[in-house]
Amino acid sequence: MSKRNFHPFLVIFTVSLVLISLNFFIIQGYAWEIDSTGTAYYIVDGDTLDVTSVGRIRLADIDTPESGDSGYAAAKNYLNSLVYNKEVYVDEDNKTGNDPNGRMVAVIYVYYNETHLKNVNKALLVAGHAVIYDFDNNEFNPYTWTLYVEYQPTPPPPPPPPPPPPPPPSEKPDLKDRGSDYSGLNTNQVSSGSSYFNIYCDVINIGNASSDAFNVYFLASTDSTITIQDYFIGSDSVSSLEIDSYDDVSWSGTFPSDIPDGTYFLGWIIDSADRIDESNEGNNNAFIASQHLLVDGTPPSTLITFTPKSGSNKIDKYTTFYLSCSDGEGSGVSSIFYKIDNELLIEFNDNFTLKNYYSGTHTISYYSVDDLNNIEEVRVLTINKIDLNYREISTRFNILLVLIAGILVFTFNIVIYKRLKINLKKVLFKNKHEKEAKERIMREEIKYDNDPLINSIVKDLLKCYSDNIIAIYGIGSYFEASLPPNWVKNDLDIILFVKSLDEIPKQDWTEIRYEKKEVNGNHLWLGFNTLEAYQDKNKFSKESFSNYEWNLIDMKHPENSKLLYGVNIQAQLPETDNLIFDYNDVLTRGLYHLEKSLKEKDIFTAMKECSKGIFKLGFYFCIYFDPTFRSTSIIEIGRKLQELSVNRKSIKSLVDFYEDAIIFRITDHYKTEFKELRSDLLSYIFSLLDQGVLHKKMG
Repeated sequence: MSKRNFHPFLVIFTVSLVLISLNFFIIQGYAWEIDSTGTAYYIVDGDTLDVTSVGRIRLADIDTPESGDSGYAAAKNYLNSLVYNKEVYVDEDNKTGNDPNGRMVAVIYVYYNETHLKNVNKALLVAGHAVIYDFDNNEFNPYTWTLYVEYQPTPPPPPPPPPPPPPPPSEKPDLKDRGSDYSGLNTNQVSSGSSYFNIYCDVINIGNASSDAFNVYFLASTDSTITIQDYFIGSDSVSSLEIDSYDDVSWSGTFPSDIPDGTYFLGWIIDSADRIDESNEGNNNAFIASQHLLVDGTPPSTLITFTPKSGSNKIDKYTTFYLSCSDGEGSGVSSIFYKIDNELLIEFNDNFTLKNYYSGTHTISYYSVDDLNNIEEVRVLTINKIDLNYREISTRFNILLVLIAGILVFTFNIVIYKRLKINLKKVLFKNKHEKEAKERIMREEIKYDNDPLINSIVKDLLKCYSDNIIAIYGIGSYFEASLPPNWVKNDLDIILFVKSLDEIPKQDWTEIRYEKKEVNGNHLWLGFNTLEAYQDKNKFSKESFSNYEWNLIDMKHPENSKLLYGVNIQAQLPETDNLIFDYNDVLTRGLYHLEKSLKEKDIFTAMKECSKGIFKLGFYFCIYFDPTFRSTSIIEIGRKLQELSVNRKSIKSLVDFYEDAIIFRITDHYKTEFKELRSDLLSYIFSLLDQGVLHKKMG
């Protein structure tokens, strides 16, 4: 062949090769293979499906919207239209295989025509239902995909027909406990019928449908199997629970009185009435494995030990008395108290004798208190002291001297009787009057006689102001008997009603009479007021820093204060039926403590100031939404807030803050992270002011 004839042939051959190559890349575009086949029987979402003989497949290198996001339903429906109940050809990832959730990573194809298959991954991208999410850890490159690929005109023999696909899972909720990190209780020992108790947990819905309303029962059990037959503590309700969401549930209040003493497991039953049709009914029960609860409602028992001189109750000045106490399997003994005859109660710390007491009959009264404030009934021992102590001998000798002196004086007075008669009567009368006045102060009965600290404070006040005092009252949490026994009480507020303020010392900067001092680690506030000030609000403001209406409620209503000494003056105070509250002042007092909390560098002091602010805000909410409310008790304010929150959703958040403050006063810890709680509280209060929910609206 000549060169001239060879050139046209070479050109034609080269062009043909180029066209064949271009056609190969246009049609083929990338390497692919069929590793397995099966029928698509369940569409999970836009990029996940279940295939018979293969399992769950995650479409490689694309991403569609998640549940709840825009486009989720459209992507899922489009994938359903492409593959549901059809044979799919699976190109498995040979590099990594499965993703962290155990799903096969693959590109899948469906029949398009006799010569081509459709790339389902690419189809979702082309239709705009997915975006490329290219992972480096698999064999695929989404940028090289084509929508259609050639396949063998004569495919291999089809696999044997698969078994009938299982029915798609039914859409039901599945409620279960969220885990031990989200459950707990405020204390591990309580007294039935008196202790404050709080228990909480989280409930999560792991099913594929939302739930309706359900209840959660909290129970005490003698073993770790929690059943509805166990001792009922309390319950909480959840209105509904979306898929993959959770809710906090809790109960707090006075621990039930019908639960006997013993050690218990604490647990709960979710959907206790079995109203919710769940996909798994066997995971509704849970319990706290790390803690048990001691229930102790039984007071301790005290024993007095001594050796009598004769019989069963005759003693002398050397007889030693010893008090011991047992609380059995209970919470433990806190204190033993005793008194001799009608003296004040004192705490037992060491053995004692009656060497400084006269001969004759005496009584020793004694009782104990355990760590849960279970108080034993007072026991009384009657004894007969048969010796003469030094005081008695001295007294009798002095009586003898007085008799001798009396005879001498009488003889002498025969001579000068008339001249000294009047003067002698005056002297005797004066001495007798002064002696009785001093003895009256020292033996004055103090009504609050079971607290040595209060007795000491009142006794000191009587020594300083006895002639001026009308009455002494205790107010505030220290004197609130309904508080839990483990409530930290170290703030003492005492009000003295006096005849005149002139004799009371004052500070240089104010005319208001008050004292602040530390007493045995407690913060003592003494306020001095006259009865006249309670009749006139303007005069009261000149005698006290307190809010007039608040203080009047404290003093007028016996459940809000404790008479420690003197005359009950409540009948002399104005009625509180038609009080007009100064809401600005009450709200400011709550915000004042929150401001102090923000400025305080010591975290514990800041936490305490925040709790004070919450309690004062609670009182403000009560009197604003119910002006007839007349209690200053922390517990009663909490109950009122819960009652008000039923019809006023805006108060529900304050109830949560209030419960957190109560938990802090018992445990020294907030349930919520403190700084987050304080920030949320301030945002909550100012949002209510901004919305005009409270007595005034922020401008």
